[in-house]
Amino acid sequence: MESQTDTRELILEKASGVAVITLNRPRRYNAMTRKMMLEDIPAMMGELNQDREVKAIILTGAGDAFCSGADVGEIASGLLPKTDRTLLDRMDRSQRLMHTIVDAMKKVRQPIIGAINGMCAGGGFSLALLTDLRIASDRARFSMAFVRRGLIPDIGATYTLPRLVGTARAMEIMLLGDVFDAEQAEKVGIVNRVVSPQELMSTARELAERLVSGPTVSLELIKKGIYLGADGNLDQAAEFEGTAQAICRSTEDFQEGVQSFLEKREPHFQGQ
Repeated sequence: MESQTDTRELILEKASGVAVITLNRPRRYNAMTRKMMLEDIPAMMGELNQDREVKAIILTGAGDAFCSGADVGEIASGLLPKTDRTLLDRMDRSQRLMHTIVDAMKKVRQPIIGAINGMCAGGGFSLALLTDLRIASDRARFSMAFVRRGLIPDIGATYTLPRLVGTARAMEIMLLGDVFDAEQAEKVGIVNRVVSPQELMSTARELAERLVSGPTVSLELIKKGIYLGADGNLDQAAEFEGTAQAICRSTEDFQEGVQSFLEKREPHFQGQ
């Protein structure tokens, strides 16, 4: 292991090009505090975004849960109406919270693999939707539980979930707030695959290692292109692809990709 940073509620481990972030509040089902959402997670993502040695990120939870959402008890004062706080003030606080964590997750250049090991509810579900590939333990359970608390889904979920599962299915998941299992999550396209609890991290690491050994520039541009395509139109996608393809063709990995094809062998990319 090359390095480890422990911020008490988050653990960051780096080894062989892979960073593993663990939400580390198992007694609270890894519920996120306001500080985690406004400071710790954004800071960690910003650090990784600048780390050229890290080629892939795994996000998971300690214990038996991925993340149960926001720690409502800890941030109740920011959620419940107060006589000394105007609606505009509460709106400003809430918007800053949402924008900060969404922007931090969205701007990370490396692919993020969500290793969903257990309960994935509320804001934890929303957080998982901000990862790029999702592997779930067959013990994982999912719920957009916001409606059960008189809230709406946040941390970008009203944007991300409909794009994964379609409007009708997203309506069902969000309006009813039902709990469903990993098999159903895979069926509707929320997770890429379901494995046993014992295989979860090894599967996530295997995927991460494949990404680490891939052409880094291409992978970063593919990720960026997919999200731009989800927001834009066909003309914008074609314009981005033209620019990105020109960048890819200037890399050593492109030369290796062509050479390996001509020599009928597997490519050996160096991330350059």
